Amino acid sequence: MKNVLLIFSLFCFLTLDSWANIQAQLSYSTFYSPSSGPYIEIYLYFNGEKVSYKKGDSGYYSEISVDYQFLVEGKLKKDASFIVNSPIVGDTVHALPNFLIQHRISLSNGEYDMKVILKDMNSDNPELETVERVKLNYNEELLTLSDIELTQSAEPSTESGMFQKSGFMILPYTSEIIPGDLSQIGFYTELYNADKVIGLDSAFLITYYVEEYDGGKLVSNFRGFSRKKASRVNVIIGKFMVGDLPGGNYNIKIDVINKQNQLLASKSIAFHKESQAETSGESDLSGSFVDRYQSIDSLSLHIDYLQPIADRLEWEFAENQLEAQNFDLMKKFFLNFWQVRNQADPEREWYEYLKQVKIVNENFNSRIRPGYQSDRGIKYLKYGPPEERYESFDEPHAYPYEIWYYHQVNNQTNKRIVFYNPSLVLNDYVLLHSDIFGEIYNKDWNLILHRMSPGYYEGETPRVPDAFGDKTDDFMRGK
Repeated sequence: MKNVLLIFSLFCFLTLDSWANIQAQLSYSTFYSPSSGPYIEIYLYFNGEKVSYKKGDSGYYSEISVDYQFLVEGKLKKDASFIVNSPIVGDTVHALPNFLIQHRISLSNGEYDMKVILKDMNSDNPELETVERVKLNYNEELLTLSDIELTQSAEPSTESGMFQKSGFMILPYTSEIIPGDLSQIGFYTELYNADKVIGLDSAFLITYYVEEYDGGKLVSNFRGFSRKKASRVNVIIGKFMVGDLPGGNYNIKIDVINKQNQLLASKSIAFHKESQAETSGESDLSGSFVDRYQSIDSLSLHIDYLQPIADRLEWEFAENQLEAQNFDLMKKFFLNFWQVRNQADPEREWYEYLKQVKIVNENFNSRIRPGYQSDRGIKYLKYGPPEERYESFDEPHAYPYEIWYYHQVNNQTNKRIVFYNPSLVLNDYVLLHSDIFGEIYNKDWNLILHRMSPGYYEGETPRVPDAFGDKTDDFMRGK
C-alpha cells in the first residue's frame, strides 16, 4: 500500500495546490487475480468540507470527476474515468461528512507513471493533479505477497460493493499516520501460488508483527500468527491493538514460513504512530520553542536541515510540510521531530543539532550547495565528526580526497568513508566509497581516485600505478 498525499494528522488533508478547493488523501495497493491478472486498487478519501455542493431531488451532493492515466516513458498505456458523488445531505450549513471511494483497474506487469486528476464539477476552480510511480510485478509461478493494505475494518460479507473482496467487506485506511487515540489498525494482503510452491493443501505459517522502523527491533506484545493450507490465493487478515503503542515510526511485517521453519516470503509497510500530544494538539501549545518562529522561510530552512538525520518516513512527512507551507502544521511537525528524540527537552536537542549544522556550513560550503547538503556535511550530521580525518590535496596523479575513520558507528567498528573532489577547484567533495553498512560500497574507489595518472591503463586493464607519495593505502589502514 502506498500513500501518496501524506498528512500529518488524520483529519488534516494536504492539497497539492493552494488554489484548488478539493482536499483528498490518495493511496493505492496492487494485487493479482488468477482469472484476470494484476490490478491496482486506488483509494480516495475526500474532505467533505472542501467540495462544492448542488441541490438535487433528495438533498445536496457534490460531483467530482476522477481521471487516471497510466504512462510509460510519457506514452499513455491505459486510462480510466469516473464520476464520484458525495453522500446526500439535507443542507450545507452543518458539518459535511468526509467520504471514501475505491477503484480497481487492471494493468499489465510493469512500471507506470500514474497521473490522477481530480475536478470539482460544481466549481470553477482548476483541477488537482498528482503523478506517482507504480510498479506491478506478479509471476504465476513464484510465491508472492501482494501489497499490504491498511484497514479500518475487515468483516466477512456476501454482499456486493466497491469494498467487497475475497468474501470480506474491507474498509481501507488511507493514511500511514495512526492517531494516538486510535485503538486498532488492521491489515489485508494476499499470498499467491502457495499451491505450486509449497504444495496444495500443505500447511504453512503466517507470522505478523510490529517492528521499529529503524533497526527492525521487534516490539513486545505486538505479534500474531495464522496457520494456513496452501491454495492458489491465500487471504491474510489481521489487526493490532495500538492504543498503548508509543509514538514513533514502525513497520508491520508479514512472514511466510514453511514446516521446516524456512522463511519463504516477506512483506512490510511503514507507519507513524502519533503520540497523544500530537493527536490532541498539545504539542502546539504556546510557550514551546517552535512557537517563537515568526518566519515560515526560517522554519522551512530548519526543517530542510533535518534530512541527514530523518528516516525515510519522517522525511516524507517533512517534504509534505515543505510543499504545503502550512505554518501551524510545520511547527507541529518540527516540535514532534525533536520530542521523539528528547521528550524532556526537545529545544536543547534541536540547538545541539543546530550547532553541528553551523559547523558543516562553515567547513563544507561550496559554490554548488550549502554545507549541510554536501556529501561530507550529510555524513558529518548523520554519523558525527570522524575520530580521524586524513586529507590529501597534492598527491601525485590523484584527485584531492579525504578519508574519514570511525572507531564505532551504528554498532559497527573500524569504518571508513572516502570522499574525493573530481572538480579540482570547488570545495565540493563527493562520496566515493564507504564500508559502513547501507552506504555506497565501491570496490574500484582507488582506481577512480587515480584516473588522472598516466599509468592508469596497462593495456586495456585499468590499474592503480605505483606513485611516489601515494598515501591511500596508509590512510585506509589508519597509519
